[in-house]
Amino acid sequence: MRVLQLLPELNQGGVERGTIDMVEGLKAIGHDAHVISAGGAMAAQIESLGGVHHTLPIHRKHIKSLLVVPQLIQLVNSIKPDIIHVRSRVPAWLNHLAKSKYISKPVIVSTFHGLYSVSGYSKVMTKADRIIAISNTVKEHVIENYRIHPAKISLIPRGCDTNQFKTGDLSPAWQKQWFESFPQTKDKKILSLVSRLSEKKGIDHFIKLLSRLDDDHHGLIVGSLEHCKPKYLASLKALVNVLGVSDRITFCGLRRDVREIYALSDVTYALKIEPEAFGRTVIEAIQMQTPVVGWNIGGVAESLNVLFPEGLIPLKDEQALLEKTKSLLAQKSITLKENIFTKDKMVAETLGVYEAMLRQKDLEYESVQ
Repeated sequence: MRVLQLLPELNQGGVERGTIDMVEGLKAIGHDAHVISAGGAMAAQIESLGGVHHTLPIHRKHIKSLLVVPQLIQLVNSIKPDIIHVRSRVPAWLNHLAKSKYISKPVIVSTFHGLYSVSGYSKVMTKADRIIAISNTVKEHVIENYRIHPAKISLIPRGCDTNQFKTGDLSPAWQKQWFESFPQTKDKKILSLVSRLSEKKGIDHFIKLLSRLDDDHHGLIVGSLEHCKPKYLASLKALVNVLGVSDRITFCGLRRDVREIYALSDVTYALKIEPEAFGRTVIEAIQMQTPVVGWNIGGVAESLNVLFPEGLIPLKDEQALLEKTKSLLAQKSITLKENIFTKDKMVAETLGVYEAMLRQKDLEYESVQ
């Protein structure tokens, strides 16, 4: 089997992580794995796993991106994939415009990684032979807004890498380096929010929570400051100052040691005020045996309902947020369910979709002979 995945870029994110997971899964059982993107920090991982990365600017939502279509046709015809898996709307549009010129007539699979705005632009993700939804929230969104028959949609939740997110004691070397960098966190109850910094991620609710707790608690906001809008970042820091918690909240920036931060934390949070497509930080934290508190909406609610329903609270209910935090911190031990959202399961189920679609294609070909 030769699989080609299309996505905008290969920088940090769930789409990128899922793409690399599939490359690894395909190569592990002897299949060919190709990826087309505009490149990025994670592109080298494709090659290191034995896949092939092809750089093409398929990331810009701009009329000039149509100029890439002839190059895409030429590249796909040289690869001759059995499956093309589109993971975002711009690549899906370019593929849709190019596919009549493909020699190998590949099966087209799309993944709805988000709750995309309902529009003709987003509808291109439904123009595939098979659609993958990453949660029931996403599946219902697709069915309701695009009138797609449920039988055309495969529900495949995202999964975390259980080899990367392993429970166990934090290494003395890591702890030494951490507390040298962040001495204000030593001997504190650590509350963490791992998130992209944007207006909808509920970071203001997290800051207000810390303002209602005493000096024994310290909050970590873990996410890239570079990609945060300067005006929004300034508003968050102003809120921190107004509430008088500048010594109890640390903006850590983008970190590569998220696993260790989860393990260090007493409680983690998922507070986006709009429905998430899926709750990746939820499953990663719970894989590390750290309890999660989150609003009872969207993909976060789905993940918590399965793994830690005690962590669910009503949307924007700051009193419930405070009470739940205090309750969890007061418990001497908390039993978390085994995480069923794993990378291996996600990869196996996606491979199953590929294989089923190729069998169906063969049967359709035989029926017309």
